[in-house]
Amino acid sequence: MIRPWKLNIHIDFSGNKPVYLQITEAIIEAIKTKRLQKGDALPGSRALSTQLKVNRNTLVKSLELLVAEEWLVSEERRGYFVSKRLPNKYLSPNNELEEEGINPIKPKKALLTFDDGLPDTKIAPVNELARTYRQILGRKARWQTLGLADPQGNHNLRKSIAQMLSLNRGLKFTDEQVFIARGSQMAAYLIAQCLLKKGDYVAVENPGYKPIWEVMKTAGAQIIPIPVDRQGIRLEAFEEVLKSHKIKVIYLTPHHQFPTTESLSLERRLRLIELSNRHGF
Repeated sequence: MIRPWKLNIHIDFSGNKPVYLQITEAIIEAIKTKRLQKGDALPGSRALSTQLKVNRNTLVKSLELLVAEEWLVSEERRGYFVSKRLPNKYLSPNNELEEEGINPIKPKKALLTFDDGLPDTKIAPVNELARTYRQILGRKARWQTLGLADPQGNHNLRKSIAQMLSLNRGLKFTDEQVFIARGSQMAAYLIAQCLLKKGDYVAVENPGYKPIWEVMKTAGAQIIPIPVDRQGIRLEAFEEVLKSHKIKVIYLTPHHQFPTTESLSLERRLRLIELSNRHGF
């Protein structure tokens, strides 16, 4: 196995930036400038920590971060290698690294792209999570942990939610009427499959959360975007749509709208309920 003779990494031990981050950034730079090629093997962690004169735990922390961010891959009993498929945000459409300052990746359509961002893996409590998983799986009833649970969701959780809706929101619910989804995307998919059929019209906020739009389209619906302002969805525009289309569903984020973060005003909320009663969406 051919490994590089030496990685020239300058570390400022007196600086404010943590040593492991300096090592991480230096290795990324070596990959981006193609000093390290795809598939290249890095020196062993002991050899590299000795070469850089850093604690091995510090180096391993850096290498694990590079693996988490997909710059490196770790192979058991073989070591660390430069990934053959590097992080997408640094690649061209041909999966090749862009030369610095040359041929920048240009957006195909929109000038701005709204998304939820990427989590900072450096602050993930990896050790605590691993310890908790080991404790749960090490219990005598671990066969129950790995078994199939109630498809409606945890019964105690559903019961608590039903009580909250009944006592705090004035809605008469039982736990049998509550279903727990694994996230908003799954919940939207289930709702869309239940409510929508091919050709139905769904009104959405524009700009809005496009992954939910795709869920609606999967169920056969046609999406009608409605503009928003500082008070949420613009009802005069929505009412114009109601004159020409039979709206089956309107999808809104009334509190902290995505991506504007604006909240739908009380006046517009009440008006929407009135329109819903009149038009049946």
